[in-house]
Amino acid sequence: MRKDLASGCVFLMVQVIAIGGYLNWRGQFTPVLMPDSPGYLEFPFTSLSDALGNARTPGYPVFLKIIQQAYGDISPVPLVQFLCFCISVFAFYVGLRQFCHSNRMSVLCASSLLYANILHRHLHFIATDCLAGACGVLTISFLLMQTGQRRKFIYQLATGVATALCWFVRPAYLFLVLLVPLLGRVLEFINADGKGRSGKGKGGGLFVQLSLTTITPILAYCMLRFVLIGSFGIVSFGGYNIIGISGQFLDQNMVGKLPDDLQPLAKLALERRSELESPATSMEGLPRTNYMKIESNYDRTIWEIFAPAARQLYSGNPEINSQLGRLGWAIVRSHPLDYLIWLVKAIRRSFFKTVSDFVMNPIYFLLLVLAVLVECVRIIVCRTGTDAGKFQTTSVLTIHILFIISMFYFFCSMLVVILVCPPFGRMTDAMWVFLPAVLVGIVVNQIAYLAEGHQNGSSLHFPRGGNA
Repeated sequence: MRKDLASGCVFLMVQVIAIGGYLNWRGQFTPVLMPDSPGYLEFPFTSLSDALGNARTPGYPVFLKIIQQAYGDISPVPLVQFLCFCISVFAFYVGLRQFCHSNRMSVLCASSLLYANILHRHLHFIATDCLAGACGVLTISFLLMQTGQRRKFIYQLATGVATALCWFVRPAYLFLVLLVPLLGRVLEFINADGKGRSGKGKGGGLFVQLSLTTITPILAYCMLRFVLIGSFGIVSFGGYNIIGISGQFLDQNMVGKLPDDLQPLAKLALERRSELESPATSMEGLPRTNYMKIESNYDRTIWEIFAPAARQLYSGNPEINSQLGRLGWAIVRSHPLDYLIWLVKAIRRSFFKTVSDFVMNPIYFLLLVLAVLVECVRIIVCRTGTDAGKFQTTSVLTIHILFIISMFYFFCSMLVVILVCPPFGRMTDAMWVFLPAVLVGIVVNQIAYLAEGHQNGSSLHFPRGGNA
């Protein structure tokens, strides 16, 4: 197995070097500032209370601070983010290899992550997307190591640390706190069933262990914030998010139905909206539940209308965030149907963005074309009287595992996002990061299917053991 791992790592390293050269040629290793970048670069490290009360979690600012201290400026950030993502891909390969025992399948599936949009589109930005994506892949990698072979405490500890790093860098990855134990139990069941053992029994213990590993750090962090700044949560920003959506449903008729202490904020926000609103910016005339209207006005609703209004009434980011959150959810309770319509449309938009961005990725588009061609050949071969056979092999088990991982990861991350935010491209790119690995697994399996049939004349079948 060590020899296989070495050869697989060499194969990945060749791709890393080639991709690195290509990205450097395109200028992707030159840092680019985003609207959110000042919030990370100017993070208050003056005191622990200031840091915990900020609108950003400390993870990415600490990452930037370490690079600045070591190098003097932020110019190496894209390169370091690239290396972090590549390390996570290597870890994913090792985890998949230990879990599935198929070296060819594991290394090819892991290779597909090197061409992910979350890396190639967001590498050069001074933002959390690429680094958080790397942490997400690393978390699943350690989970595979924990469930694939004999359980080791080091893998369990690594899974917990990687999960904590995810939400510490980007709070949207909070879904991993609950997903990791659930996914670990499912993978344990599949692994046991695939090896002819019962999937019952010890899996419940694994669920409890992983739950403690992922939940304990976040509870400790939330308690620390509660003690120091009086706010229980991982960051004082959720109120800004929800008001960006539900704040667009607010109208004069609703103000009197809100709690008395929130009515001044609602009135002030409506005044600001009236002063700033113009047909060109507000998409006037469209229904308030129009998806593109909500998405287009999302940032404007937060930073030009409600946040300035809240700053006139309250002081300190934790209090402002808390009041915006209370108002946002009060509006949702007053207009539950509007919010439900938003959720349905946001789900549809997430799927649309996923499919369109997947097809627009040239590598994945070619992969999709190859999958269609291989499937056509397989159908033609089977139509000529070839018997496919039905054997549960390592390669098929790998596809099942990758499919479950990608679907759980996609739906859980999507749910966390759309509850309080439109599914922008940088968010959907992170959602479907594991989807290409599923398609690679299917293509490799079908090619192996046809190759086996060619070797055995008129009878196509899968071997009961061995590598894919």
